[in-house]
Amino acid sequence: MKNAVFFGLCLLCNSALAQPGRLDSGFGTGGKLTTDFDGNIDLPLAVLALPDGRILAGGSSVNNAGIDTDMALAMYLSDGSPDPSFSGDGLNKTSIGGSDVLRALALQPDGKILAAATRLLNANYDIALVRYLPNGAFDSDFGTFFGVTNFDLGSDSDIVYDMVLLPDGKIVLAGAKGAADNGDFFLIRFTSDGIVDSTFGDNGIVLTDFAGKGDFAYSLQLQSDGKLVAAGKFTDLANYDNNFGVARYLPDGTLDPDFGTGGKQALKIVGIQETANDLAILPDGKIVLAGRTNPLPDVTFAMARLNADGSPDLTFADSGALILDFDQFIFANALAVQPDGKYLIGGTTLLGSFLLARVTAEGEIDSVFTDGGSTLPGWVQTNFSSPESNIRAMAMQPDGNLVAVGPAGNDFGVARYLVDGNVGIEKENFDAAILIYPNPGRDVLHISLTGTDRFDEVELRTVQGQRVLAQRMRGLEADLNVGHLPAQPYVVMFLQKGAVIHSRLWLKQ
Repeated sequence: MKNAVFFGLCLLCNSALAQPGRLDSGFGTGGKLTTDFDGNIDLPLAVLALPDGRILAGGSSVNNAGIDTDMALAMYLSDGSPDPSFSGDGLNKTSIGGSDVLRALALQPDGKILAAATRLLNANYDIALVRYLPNGAFDSDFGTFFGVTNFDLGSDSDIVYDMVLLPDGKIVLAGAKGAADNGDFFLIRFTSDGIVDSTFGDNGIVLTDFAGKGDFAYSLQLQSDGKLVAAGKFTDLANYDNNFGVARYLPDGTLDPDFGTGGKQALKIVGIQETANDLAILPDGKIVLAGRTNPLPDVTFAMARLNADGSPDLTFADSGALILDFDQFIFANALAVQPDGKYLIGGTTLLGSFLLARVTAEGEIDSVFTDGGSTLPGWVQTNFSSPESNIRAMAMQPDGNLVAVGPAGNDFGVARYLVDGNVGIEKENFDAAILIYPNPGRDVLHISLTGTDRFDEVELRTVQGQRVLAQRMRGLEADLNVGHLPAQPYVVMFLQKGAVIHSRLWLKQ
């Protein structure tokens, strides 16, 4: 059969041996590792979990002259060792003509890597979009100059924070235009070749002002219907508070009138300095936000869940919002969604460590999540040799575990956690063969199982763990309509009564 992928799996799911929250001892040294590029200051800000189990971390590294920063990438094999197929030693530092900071990553179906960066040149912050070949070299067929497109919105502090790859191969960047006193959300859409797409917004650009001051879009996600959701913070001029700000856009860049008030939603939880640093979109269209708030004198993790129309979801936690207090100043930077609907929130303590919490789908701290140490139930704290460390980005891997990256002192810090250990069939083996075709595919995929009768539900998830499709199986078969989904790798998961097996597929353009 053409374009089919067949997987024969013999799986052992043992919940007793994999307490959720523990570091994965098969990764790095005791579940964590650090990477030093050239002995200078390295700052990781983004991570990709590749379908084959590899991990790509990206950020910046001070160059050898000690003056500017270069974009930095580190590719790891599934056990945490450097991947020699990427730039020879797994490490890549590249300059695009200024002081460069890579802030977001995306993986194309052909294995090419997109990177969104901010470039400081002549005291002016510009936006850059870069494409790498799978081996780490610049893709000279992309962009306006040998793999790079530089773009200036005309102000002195335009910073990109996130990126989305669309089903047709186009690329949307999100960030902040202007300084803190007058910043606006921006979206910029590029063609698949890296050229600004003039059919989107105003000549490729969409600007969104909440209250006239200090609007920053930190996270961007694509809904299954093609709408875009951006989240971050805005400044309330009446009180000079920072609050959660969310905006939803139609596919052409117009604000969605069916969301919030004129396409925008403002949320105040309890504090005066509140920021939504990450977001996820659930299969039912609800939107989950994670960030920080400061009920004085503390600073704490904060979550909120919105209905599809932008109104608070009152079924989540306490009237739609949740505050997670760790008895000290803590900051949340990243959010991931497990296959079972639980939420993982990553950040740091004031003293500097990777801090990870797990929350149930209903909005309660998950007390079974623990590393077995002295941290509070529902929390995991990971220390590196340097006291200055924090989680900046996270991704769910195809095997259901979580990888987190962030600075560990002056180095890249990476940790992998066993977060799905409480899902499985204790001490029981089973065989299953999975057939997916066409793979790579488009529009409709046919999936079937043989060798088992356990599974009756199938899900499709991004490699970051976001569920984008779920349906009941027809016997041991299912036809998935995927034409609305972006072209990228996905994980196919089969579930029944807590048991999970998975495979992977690619959607082509």
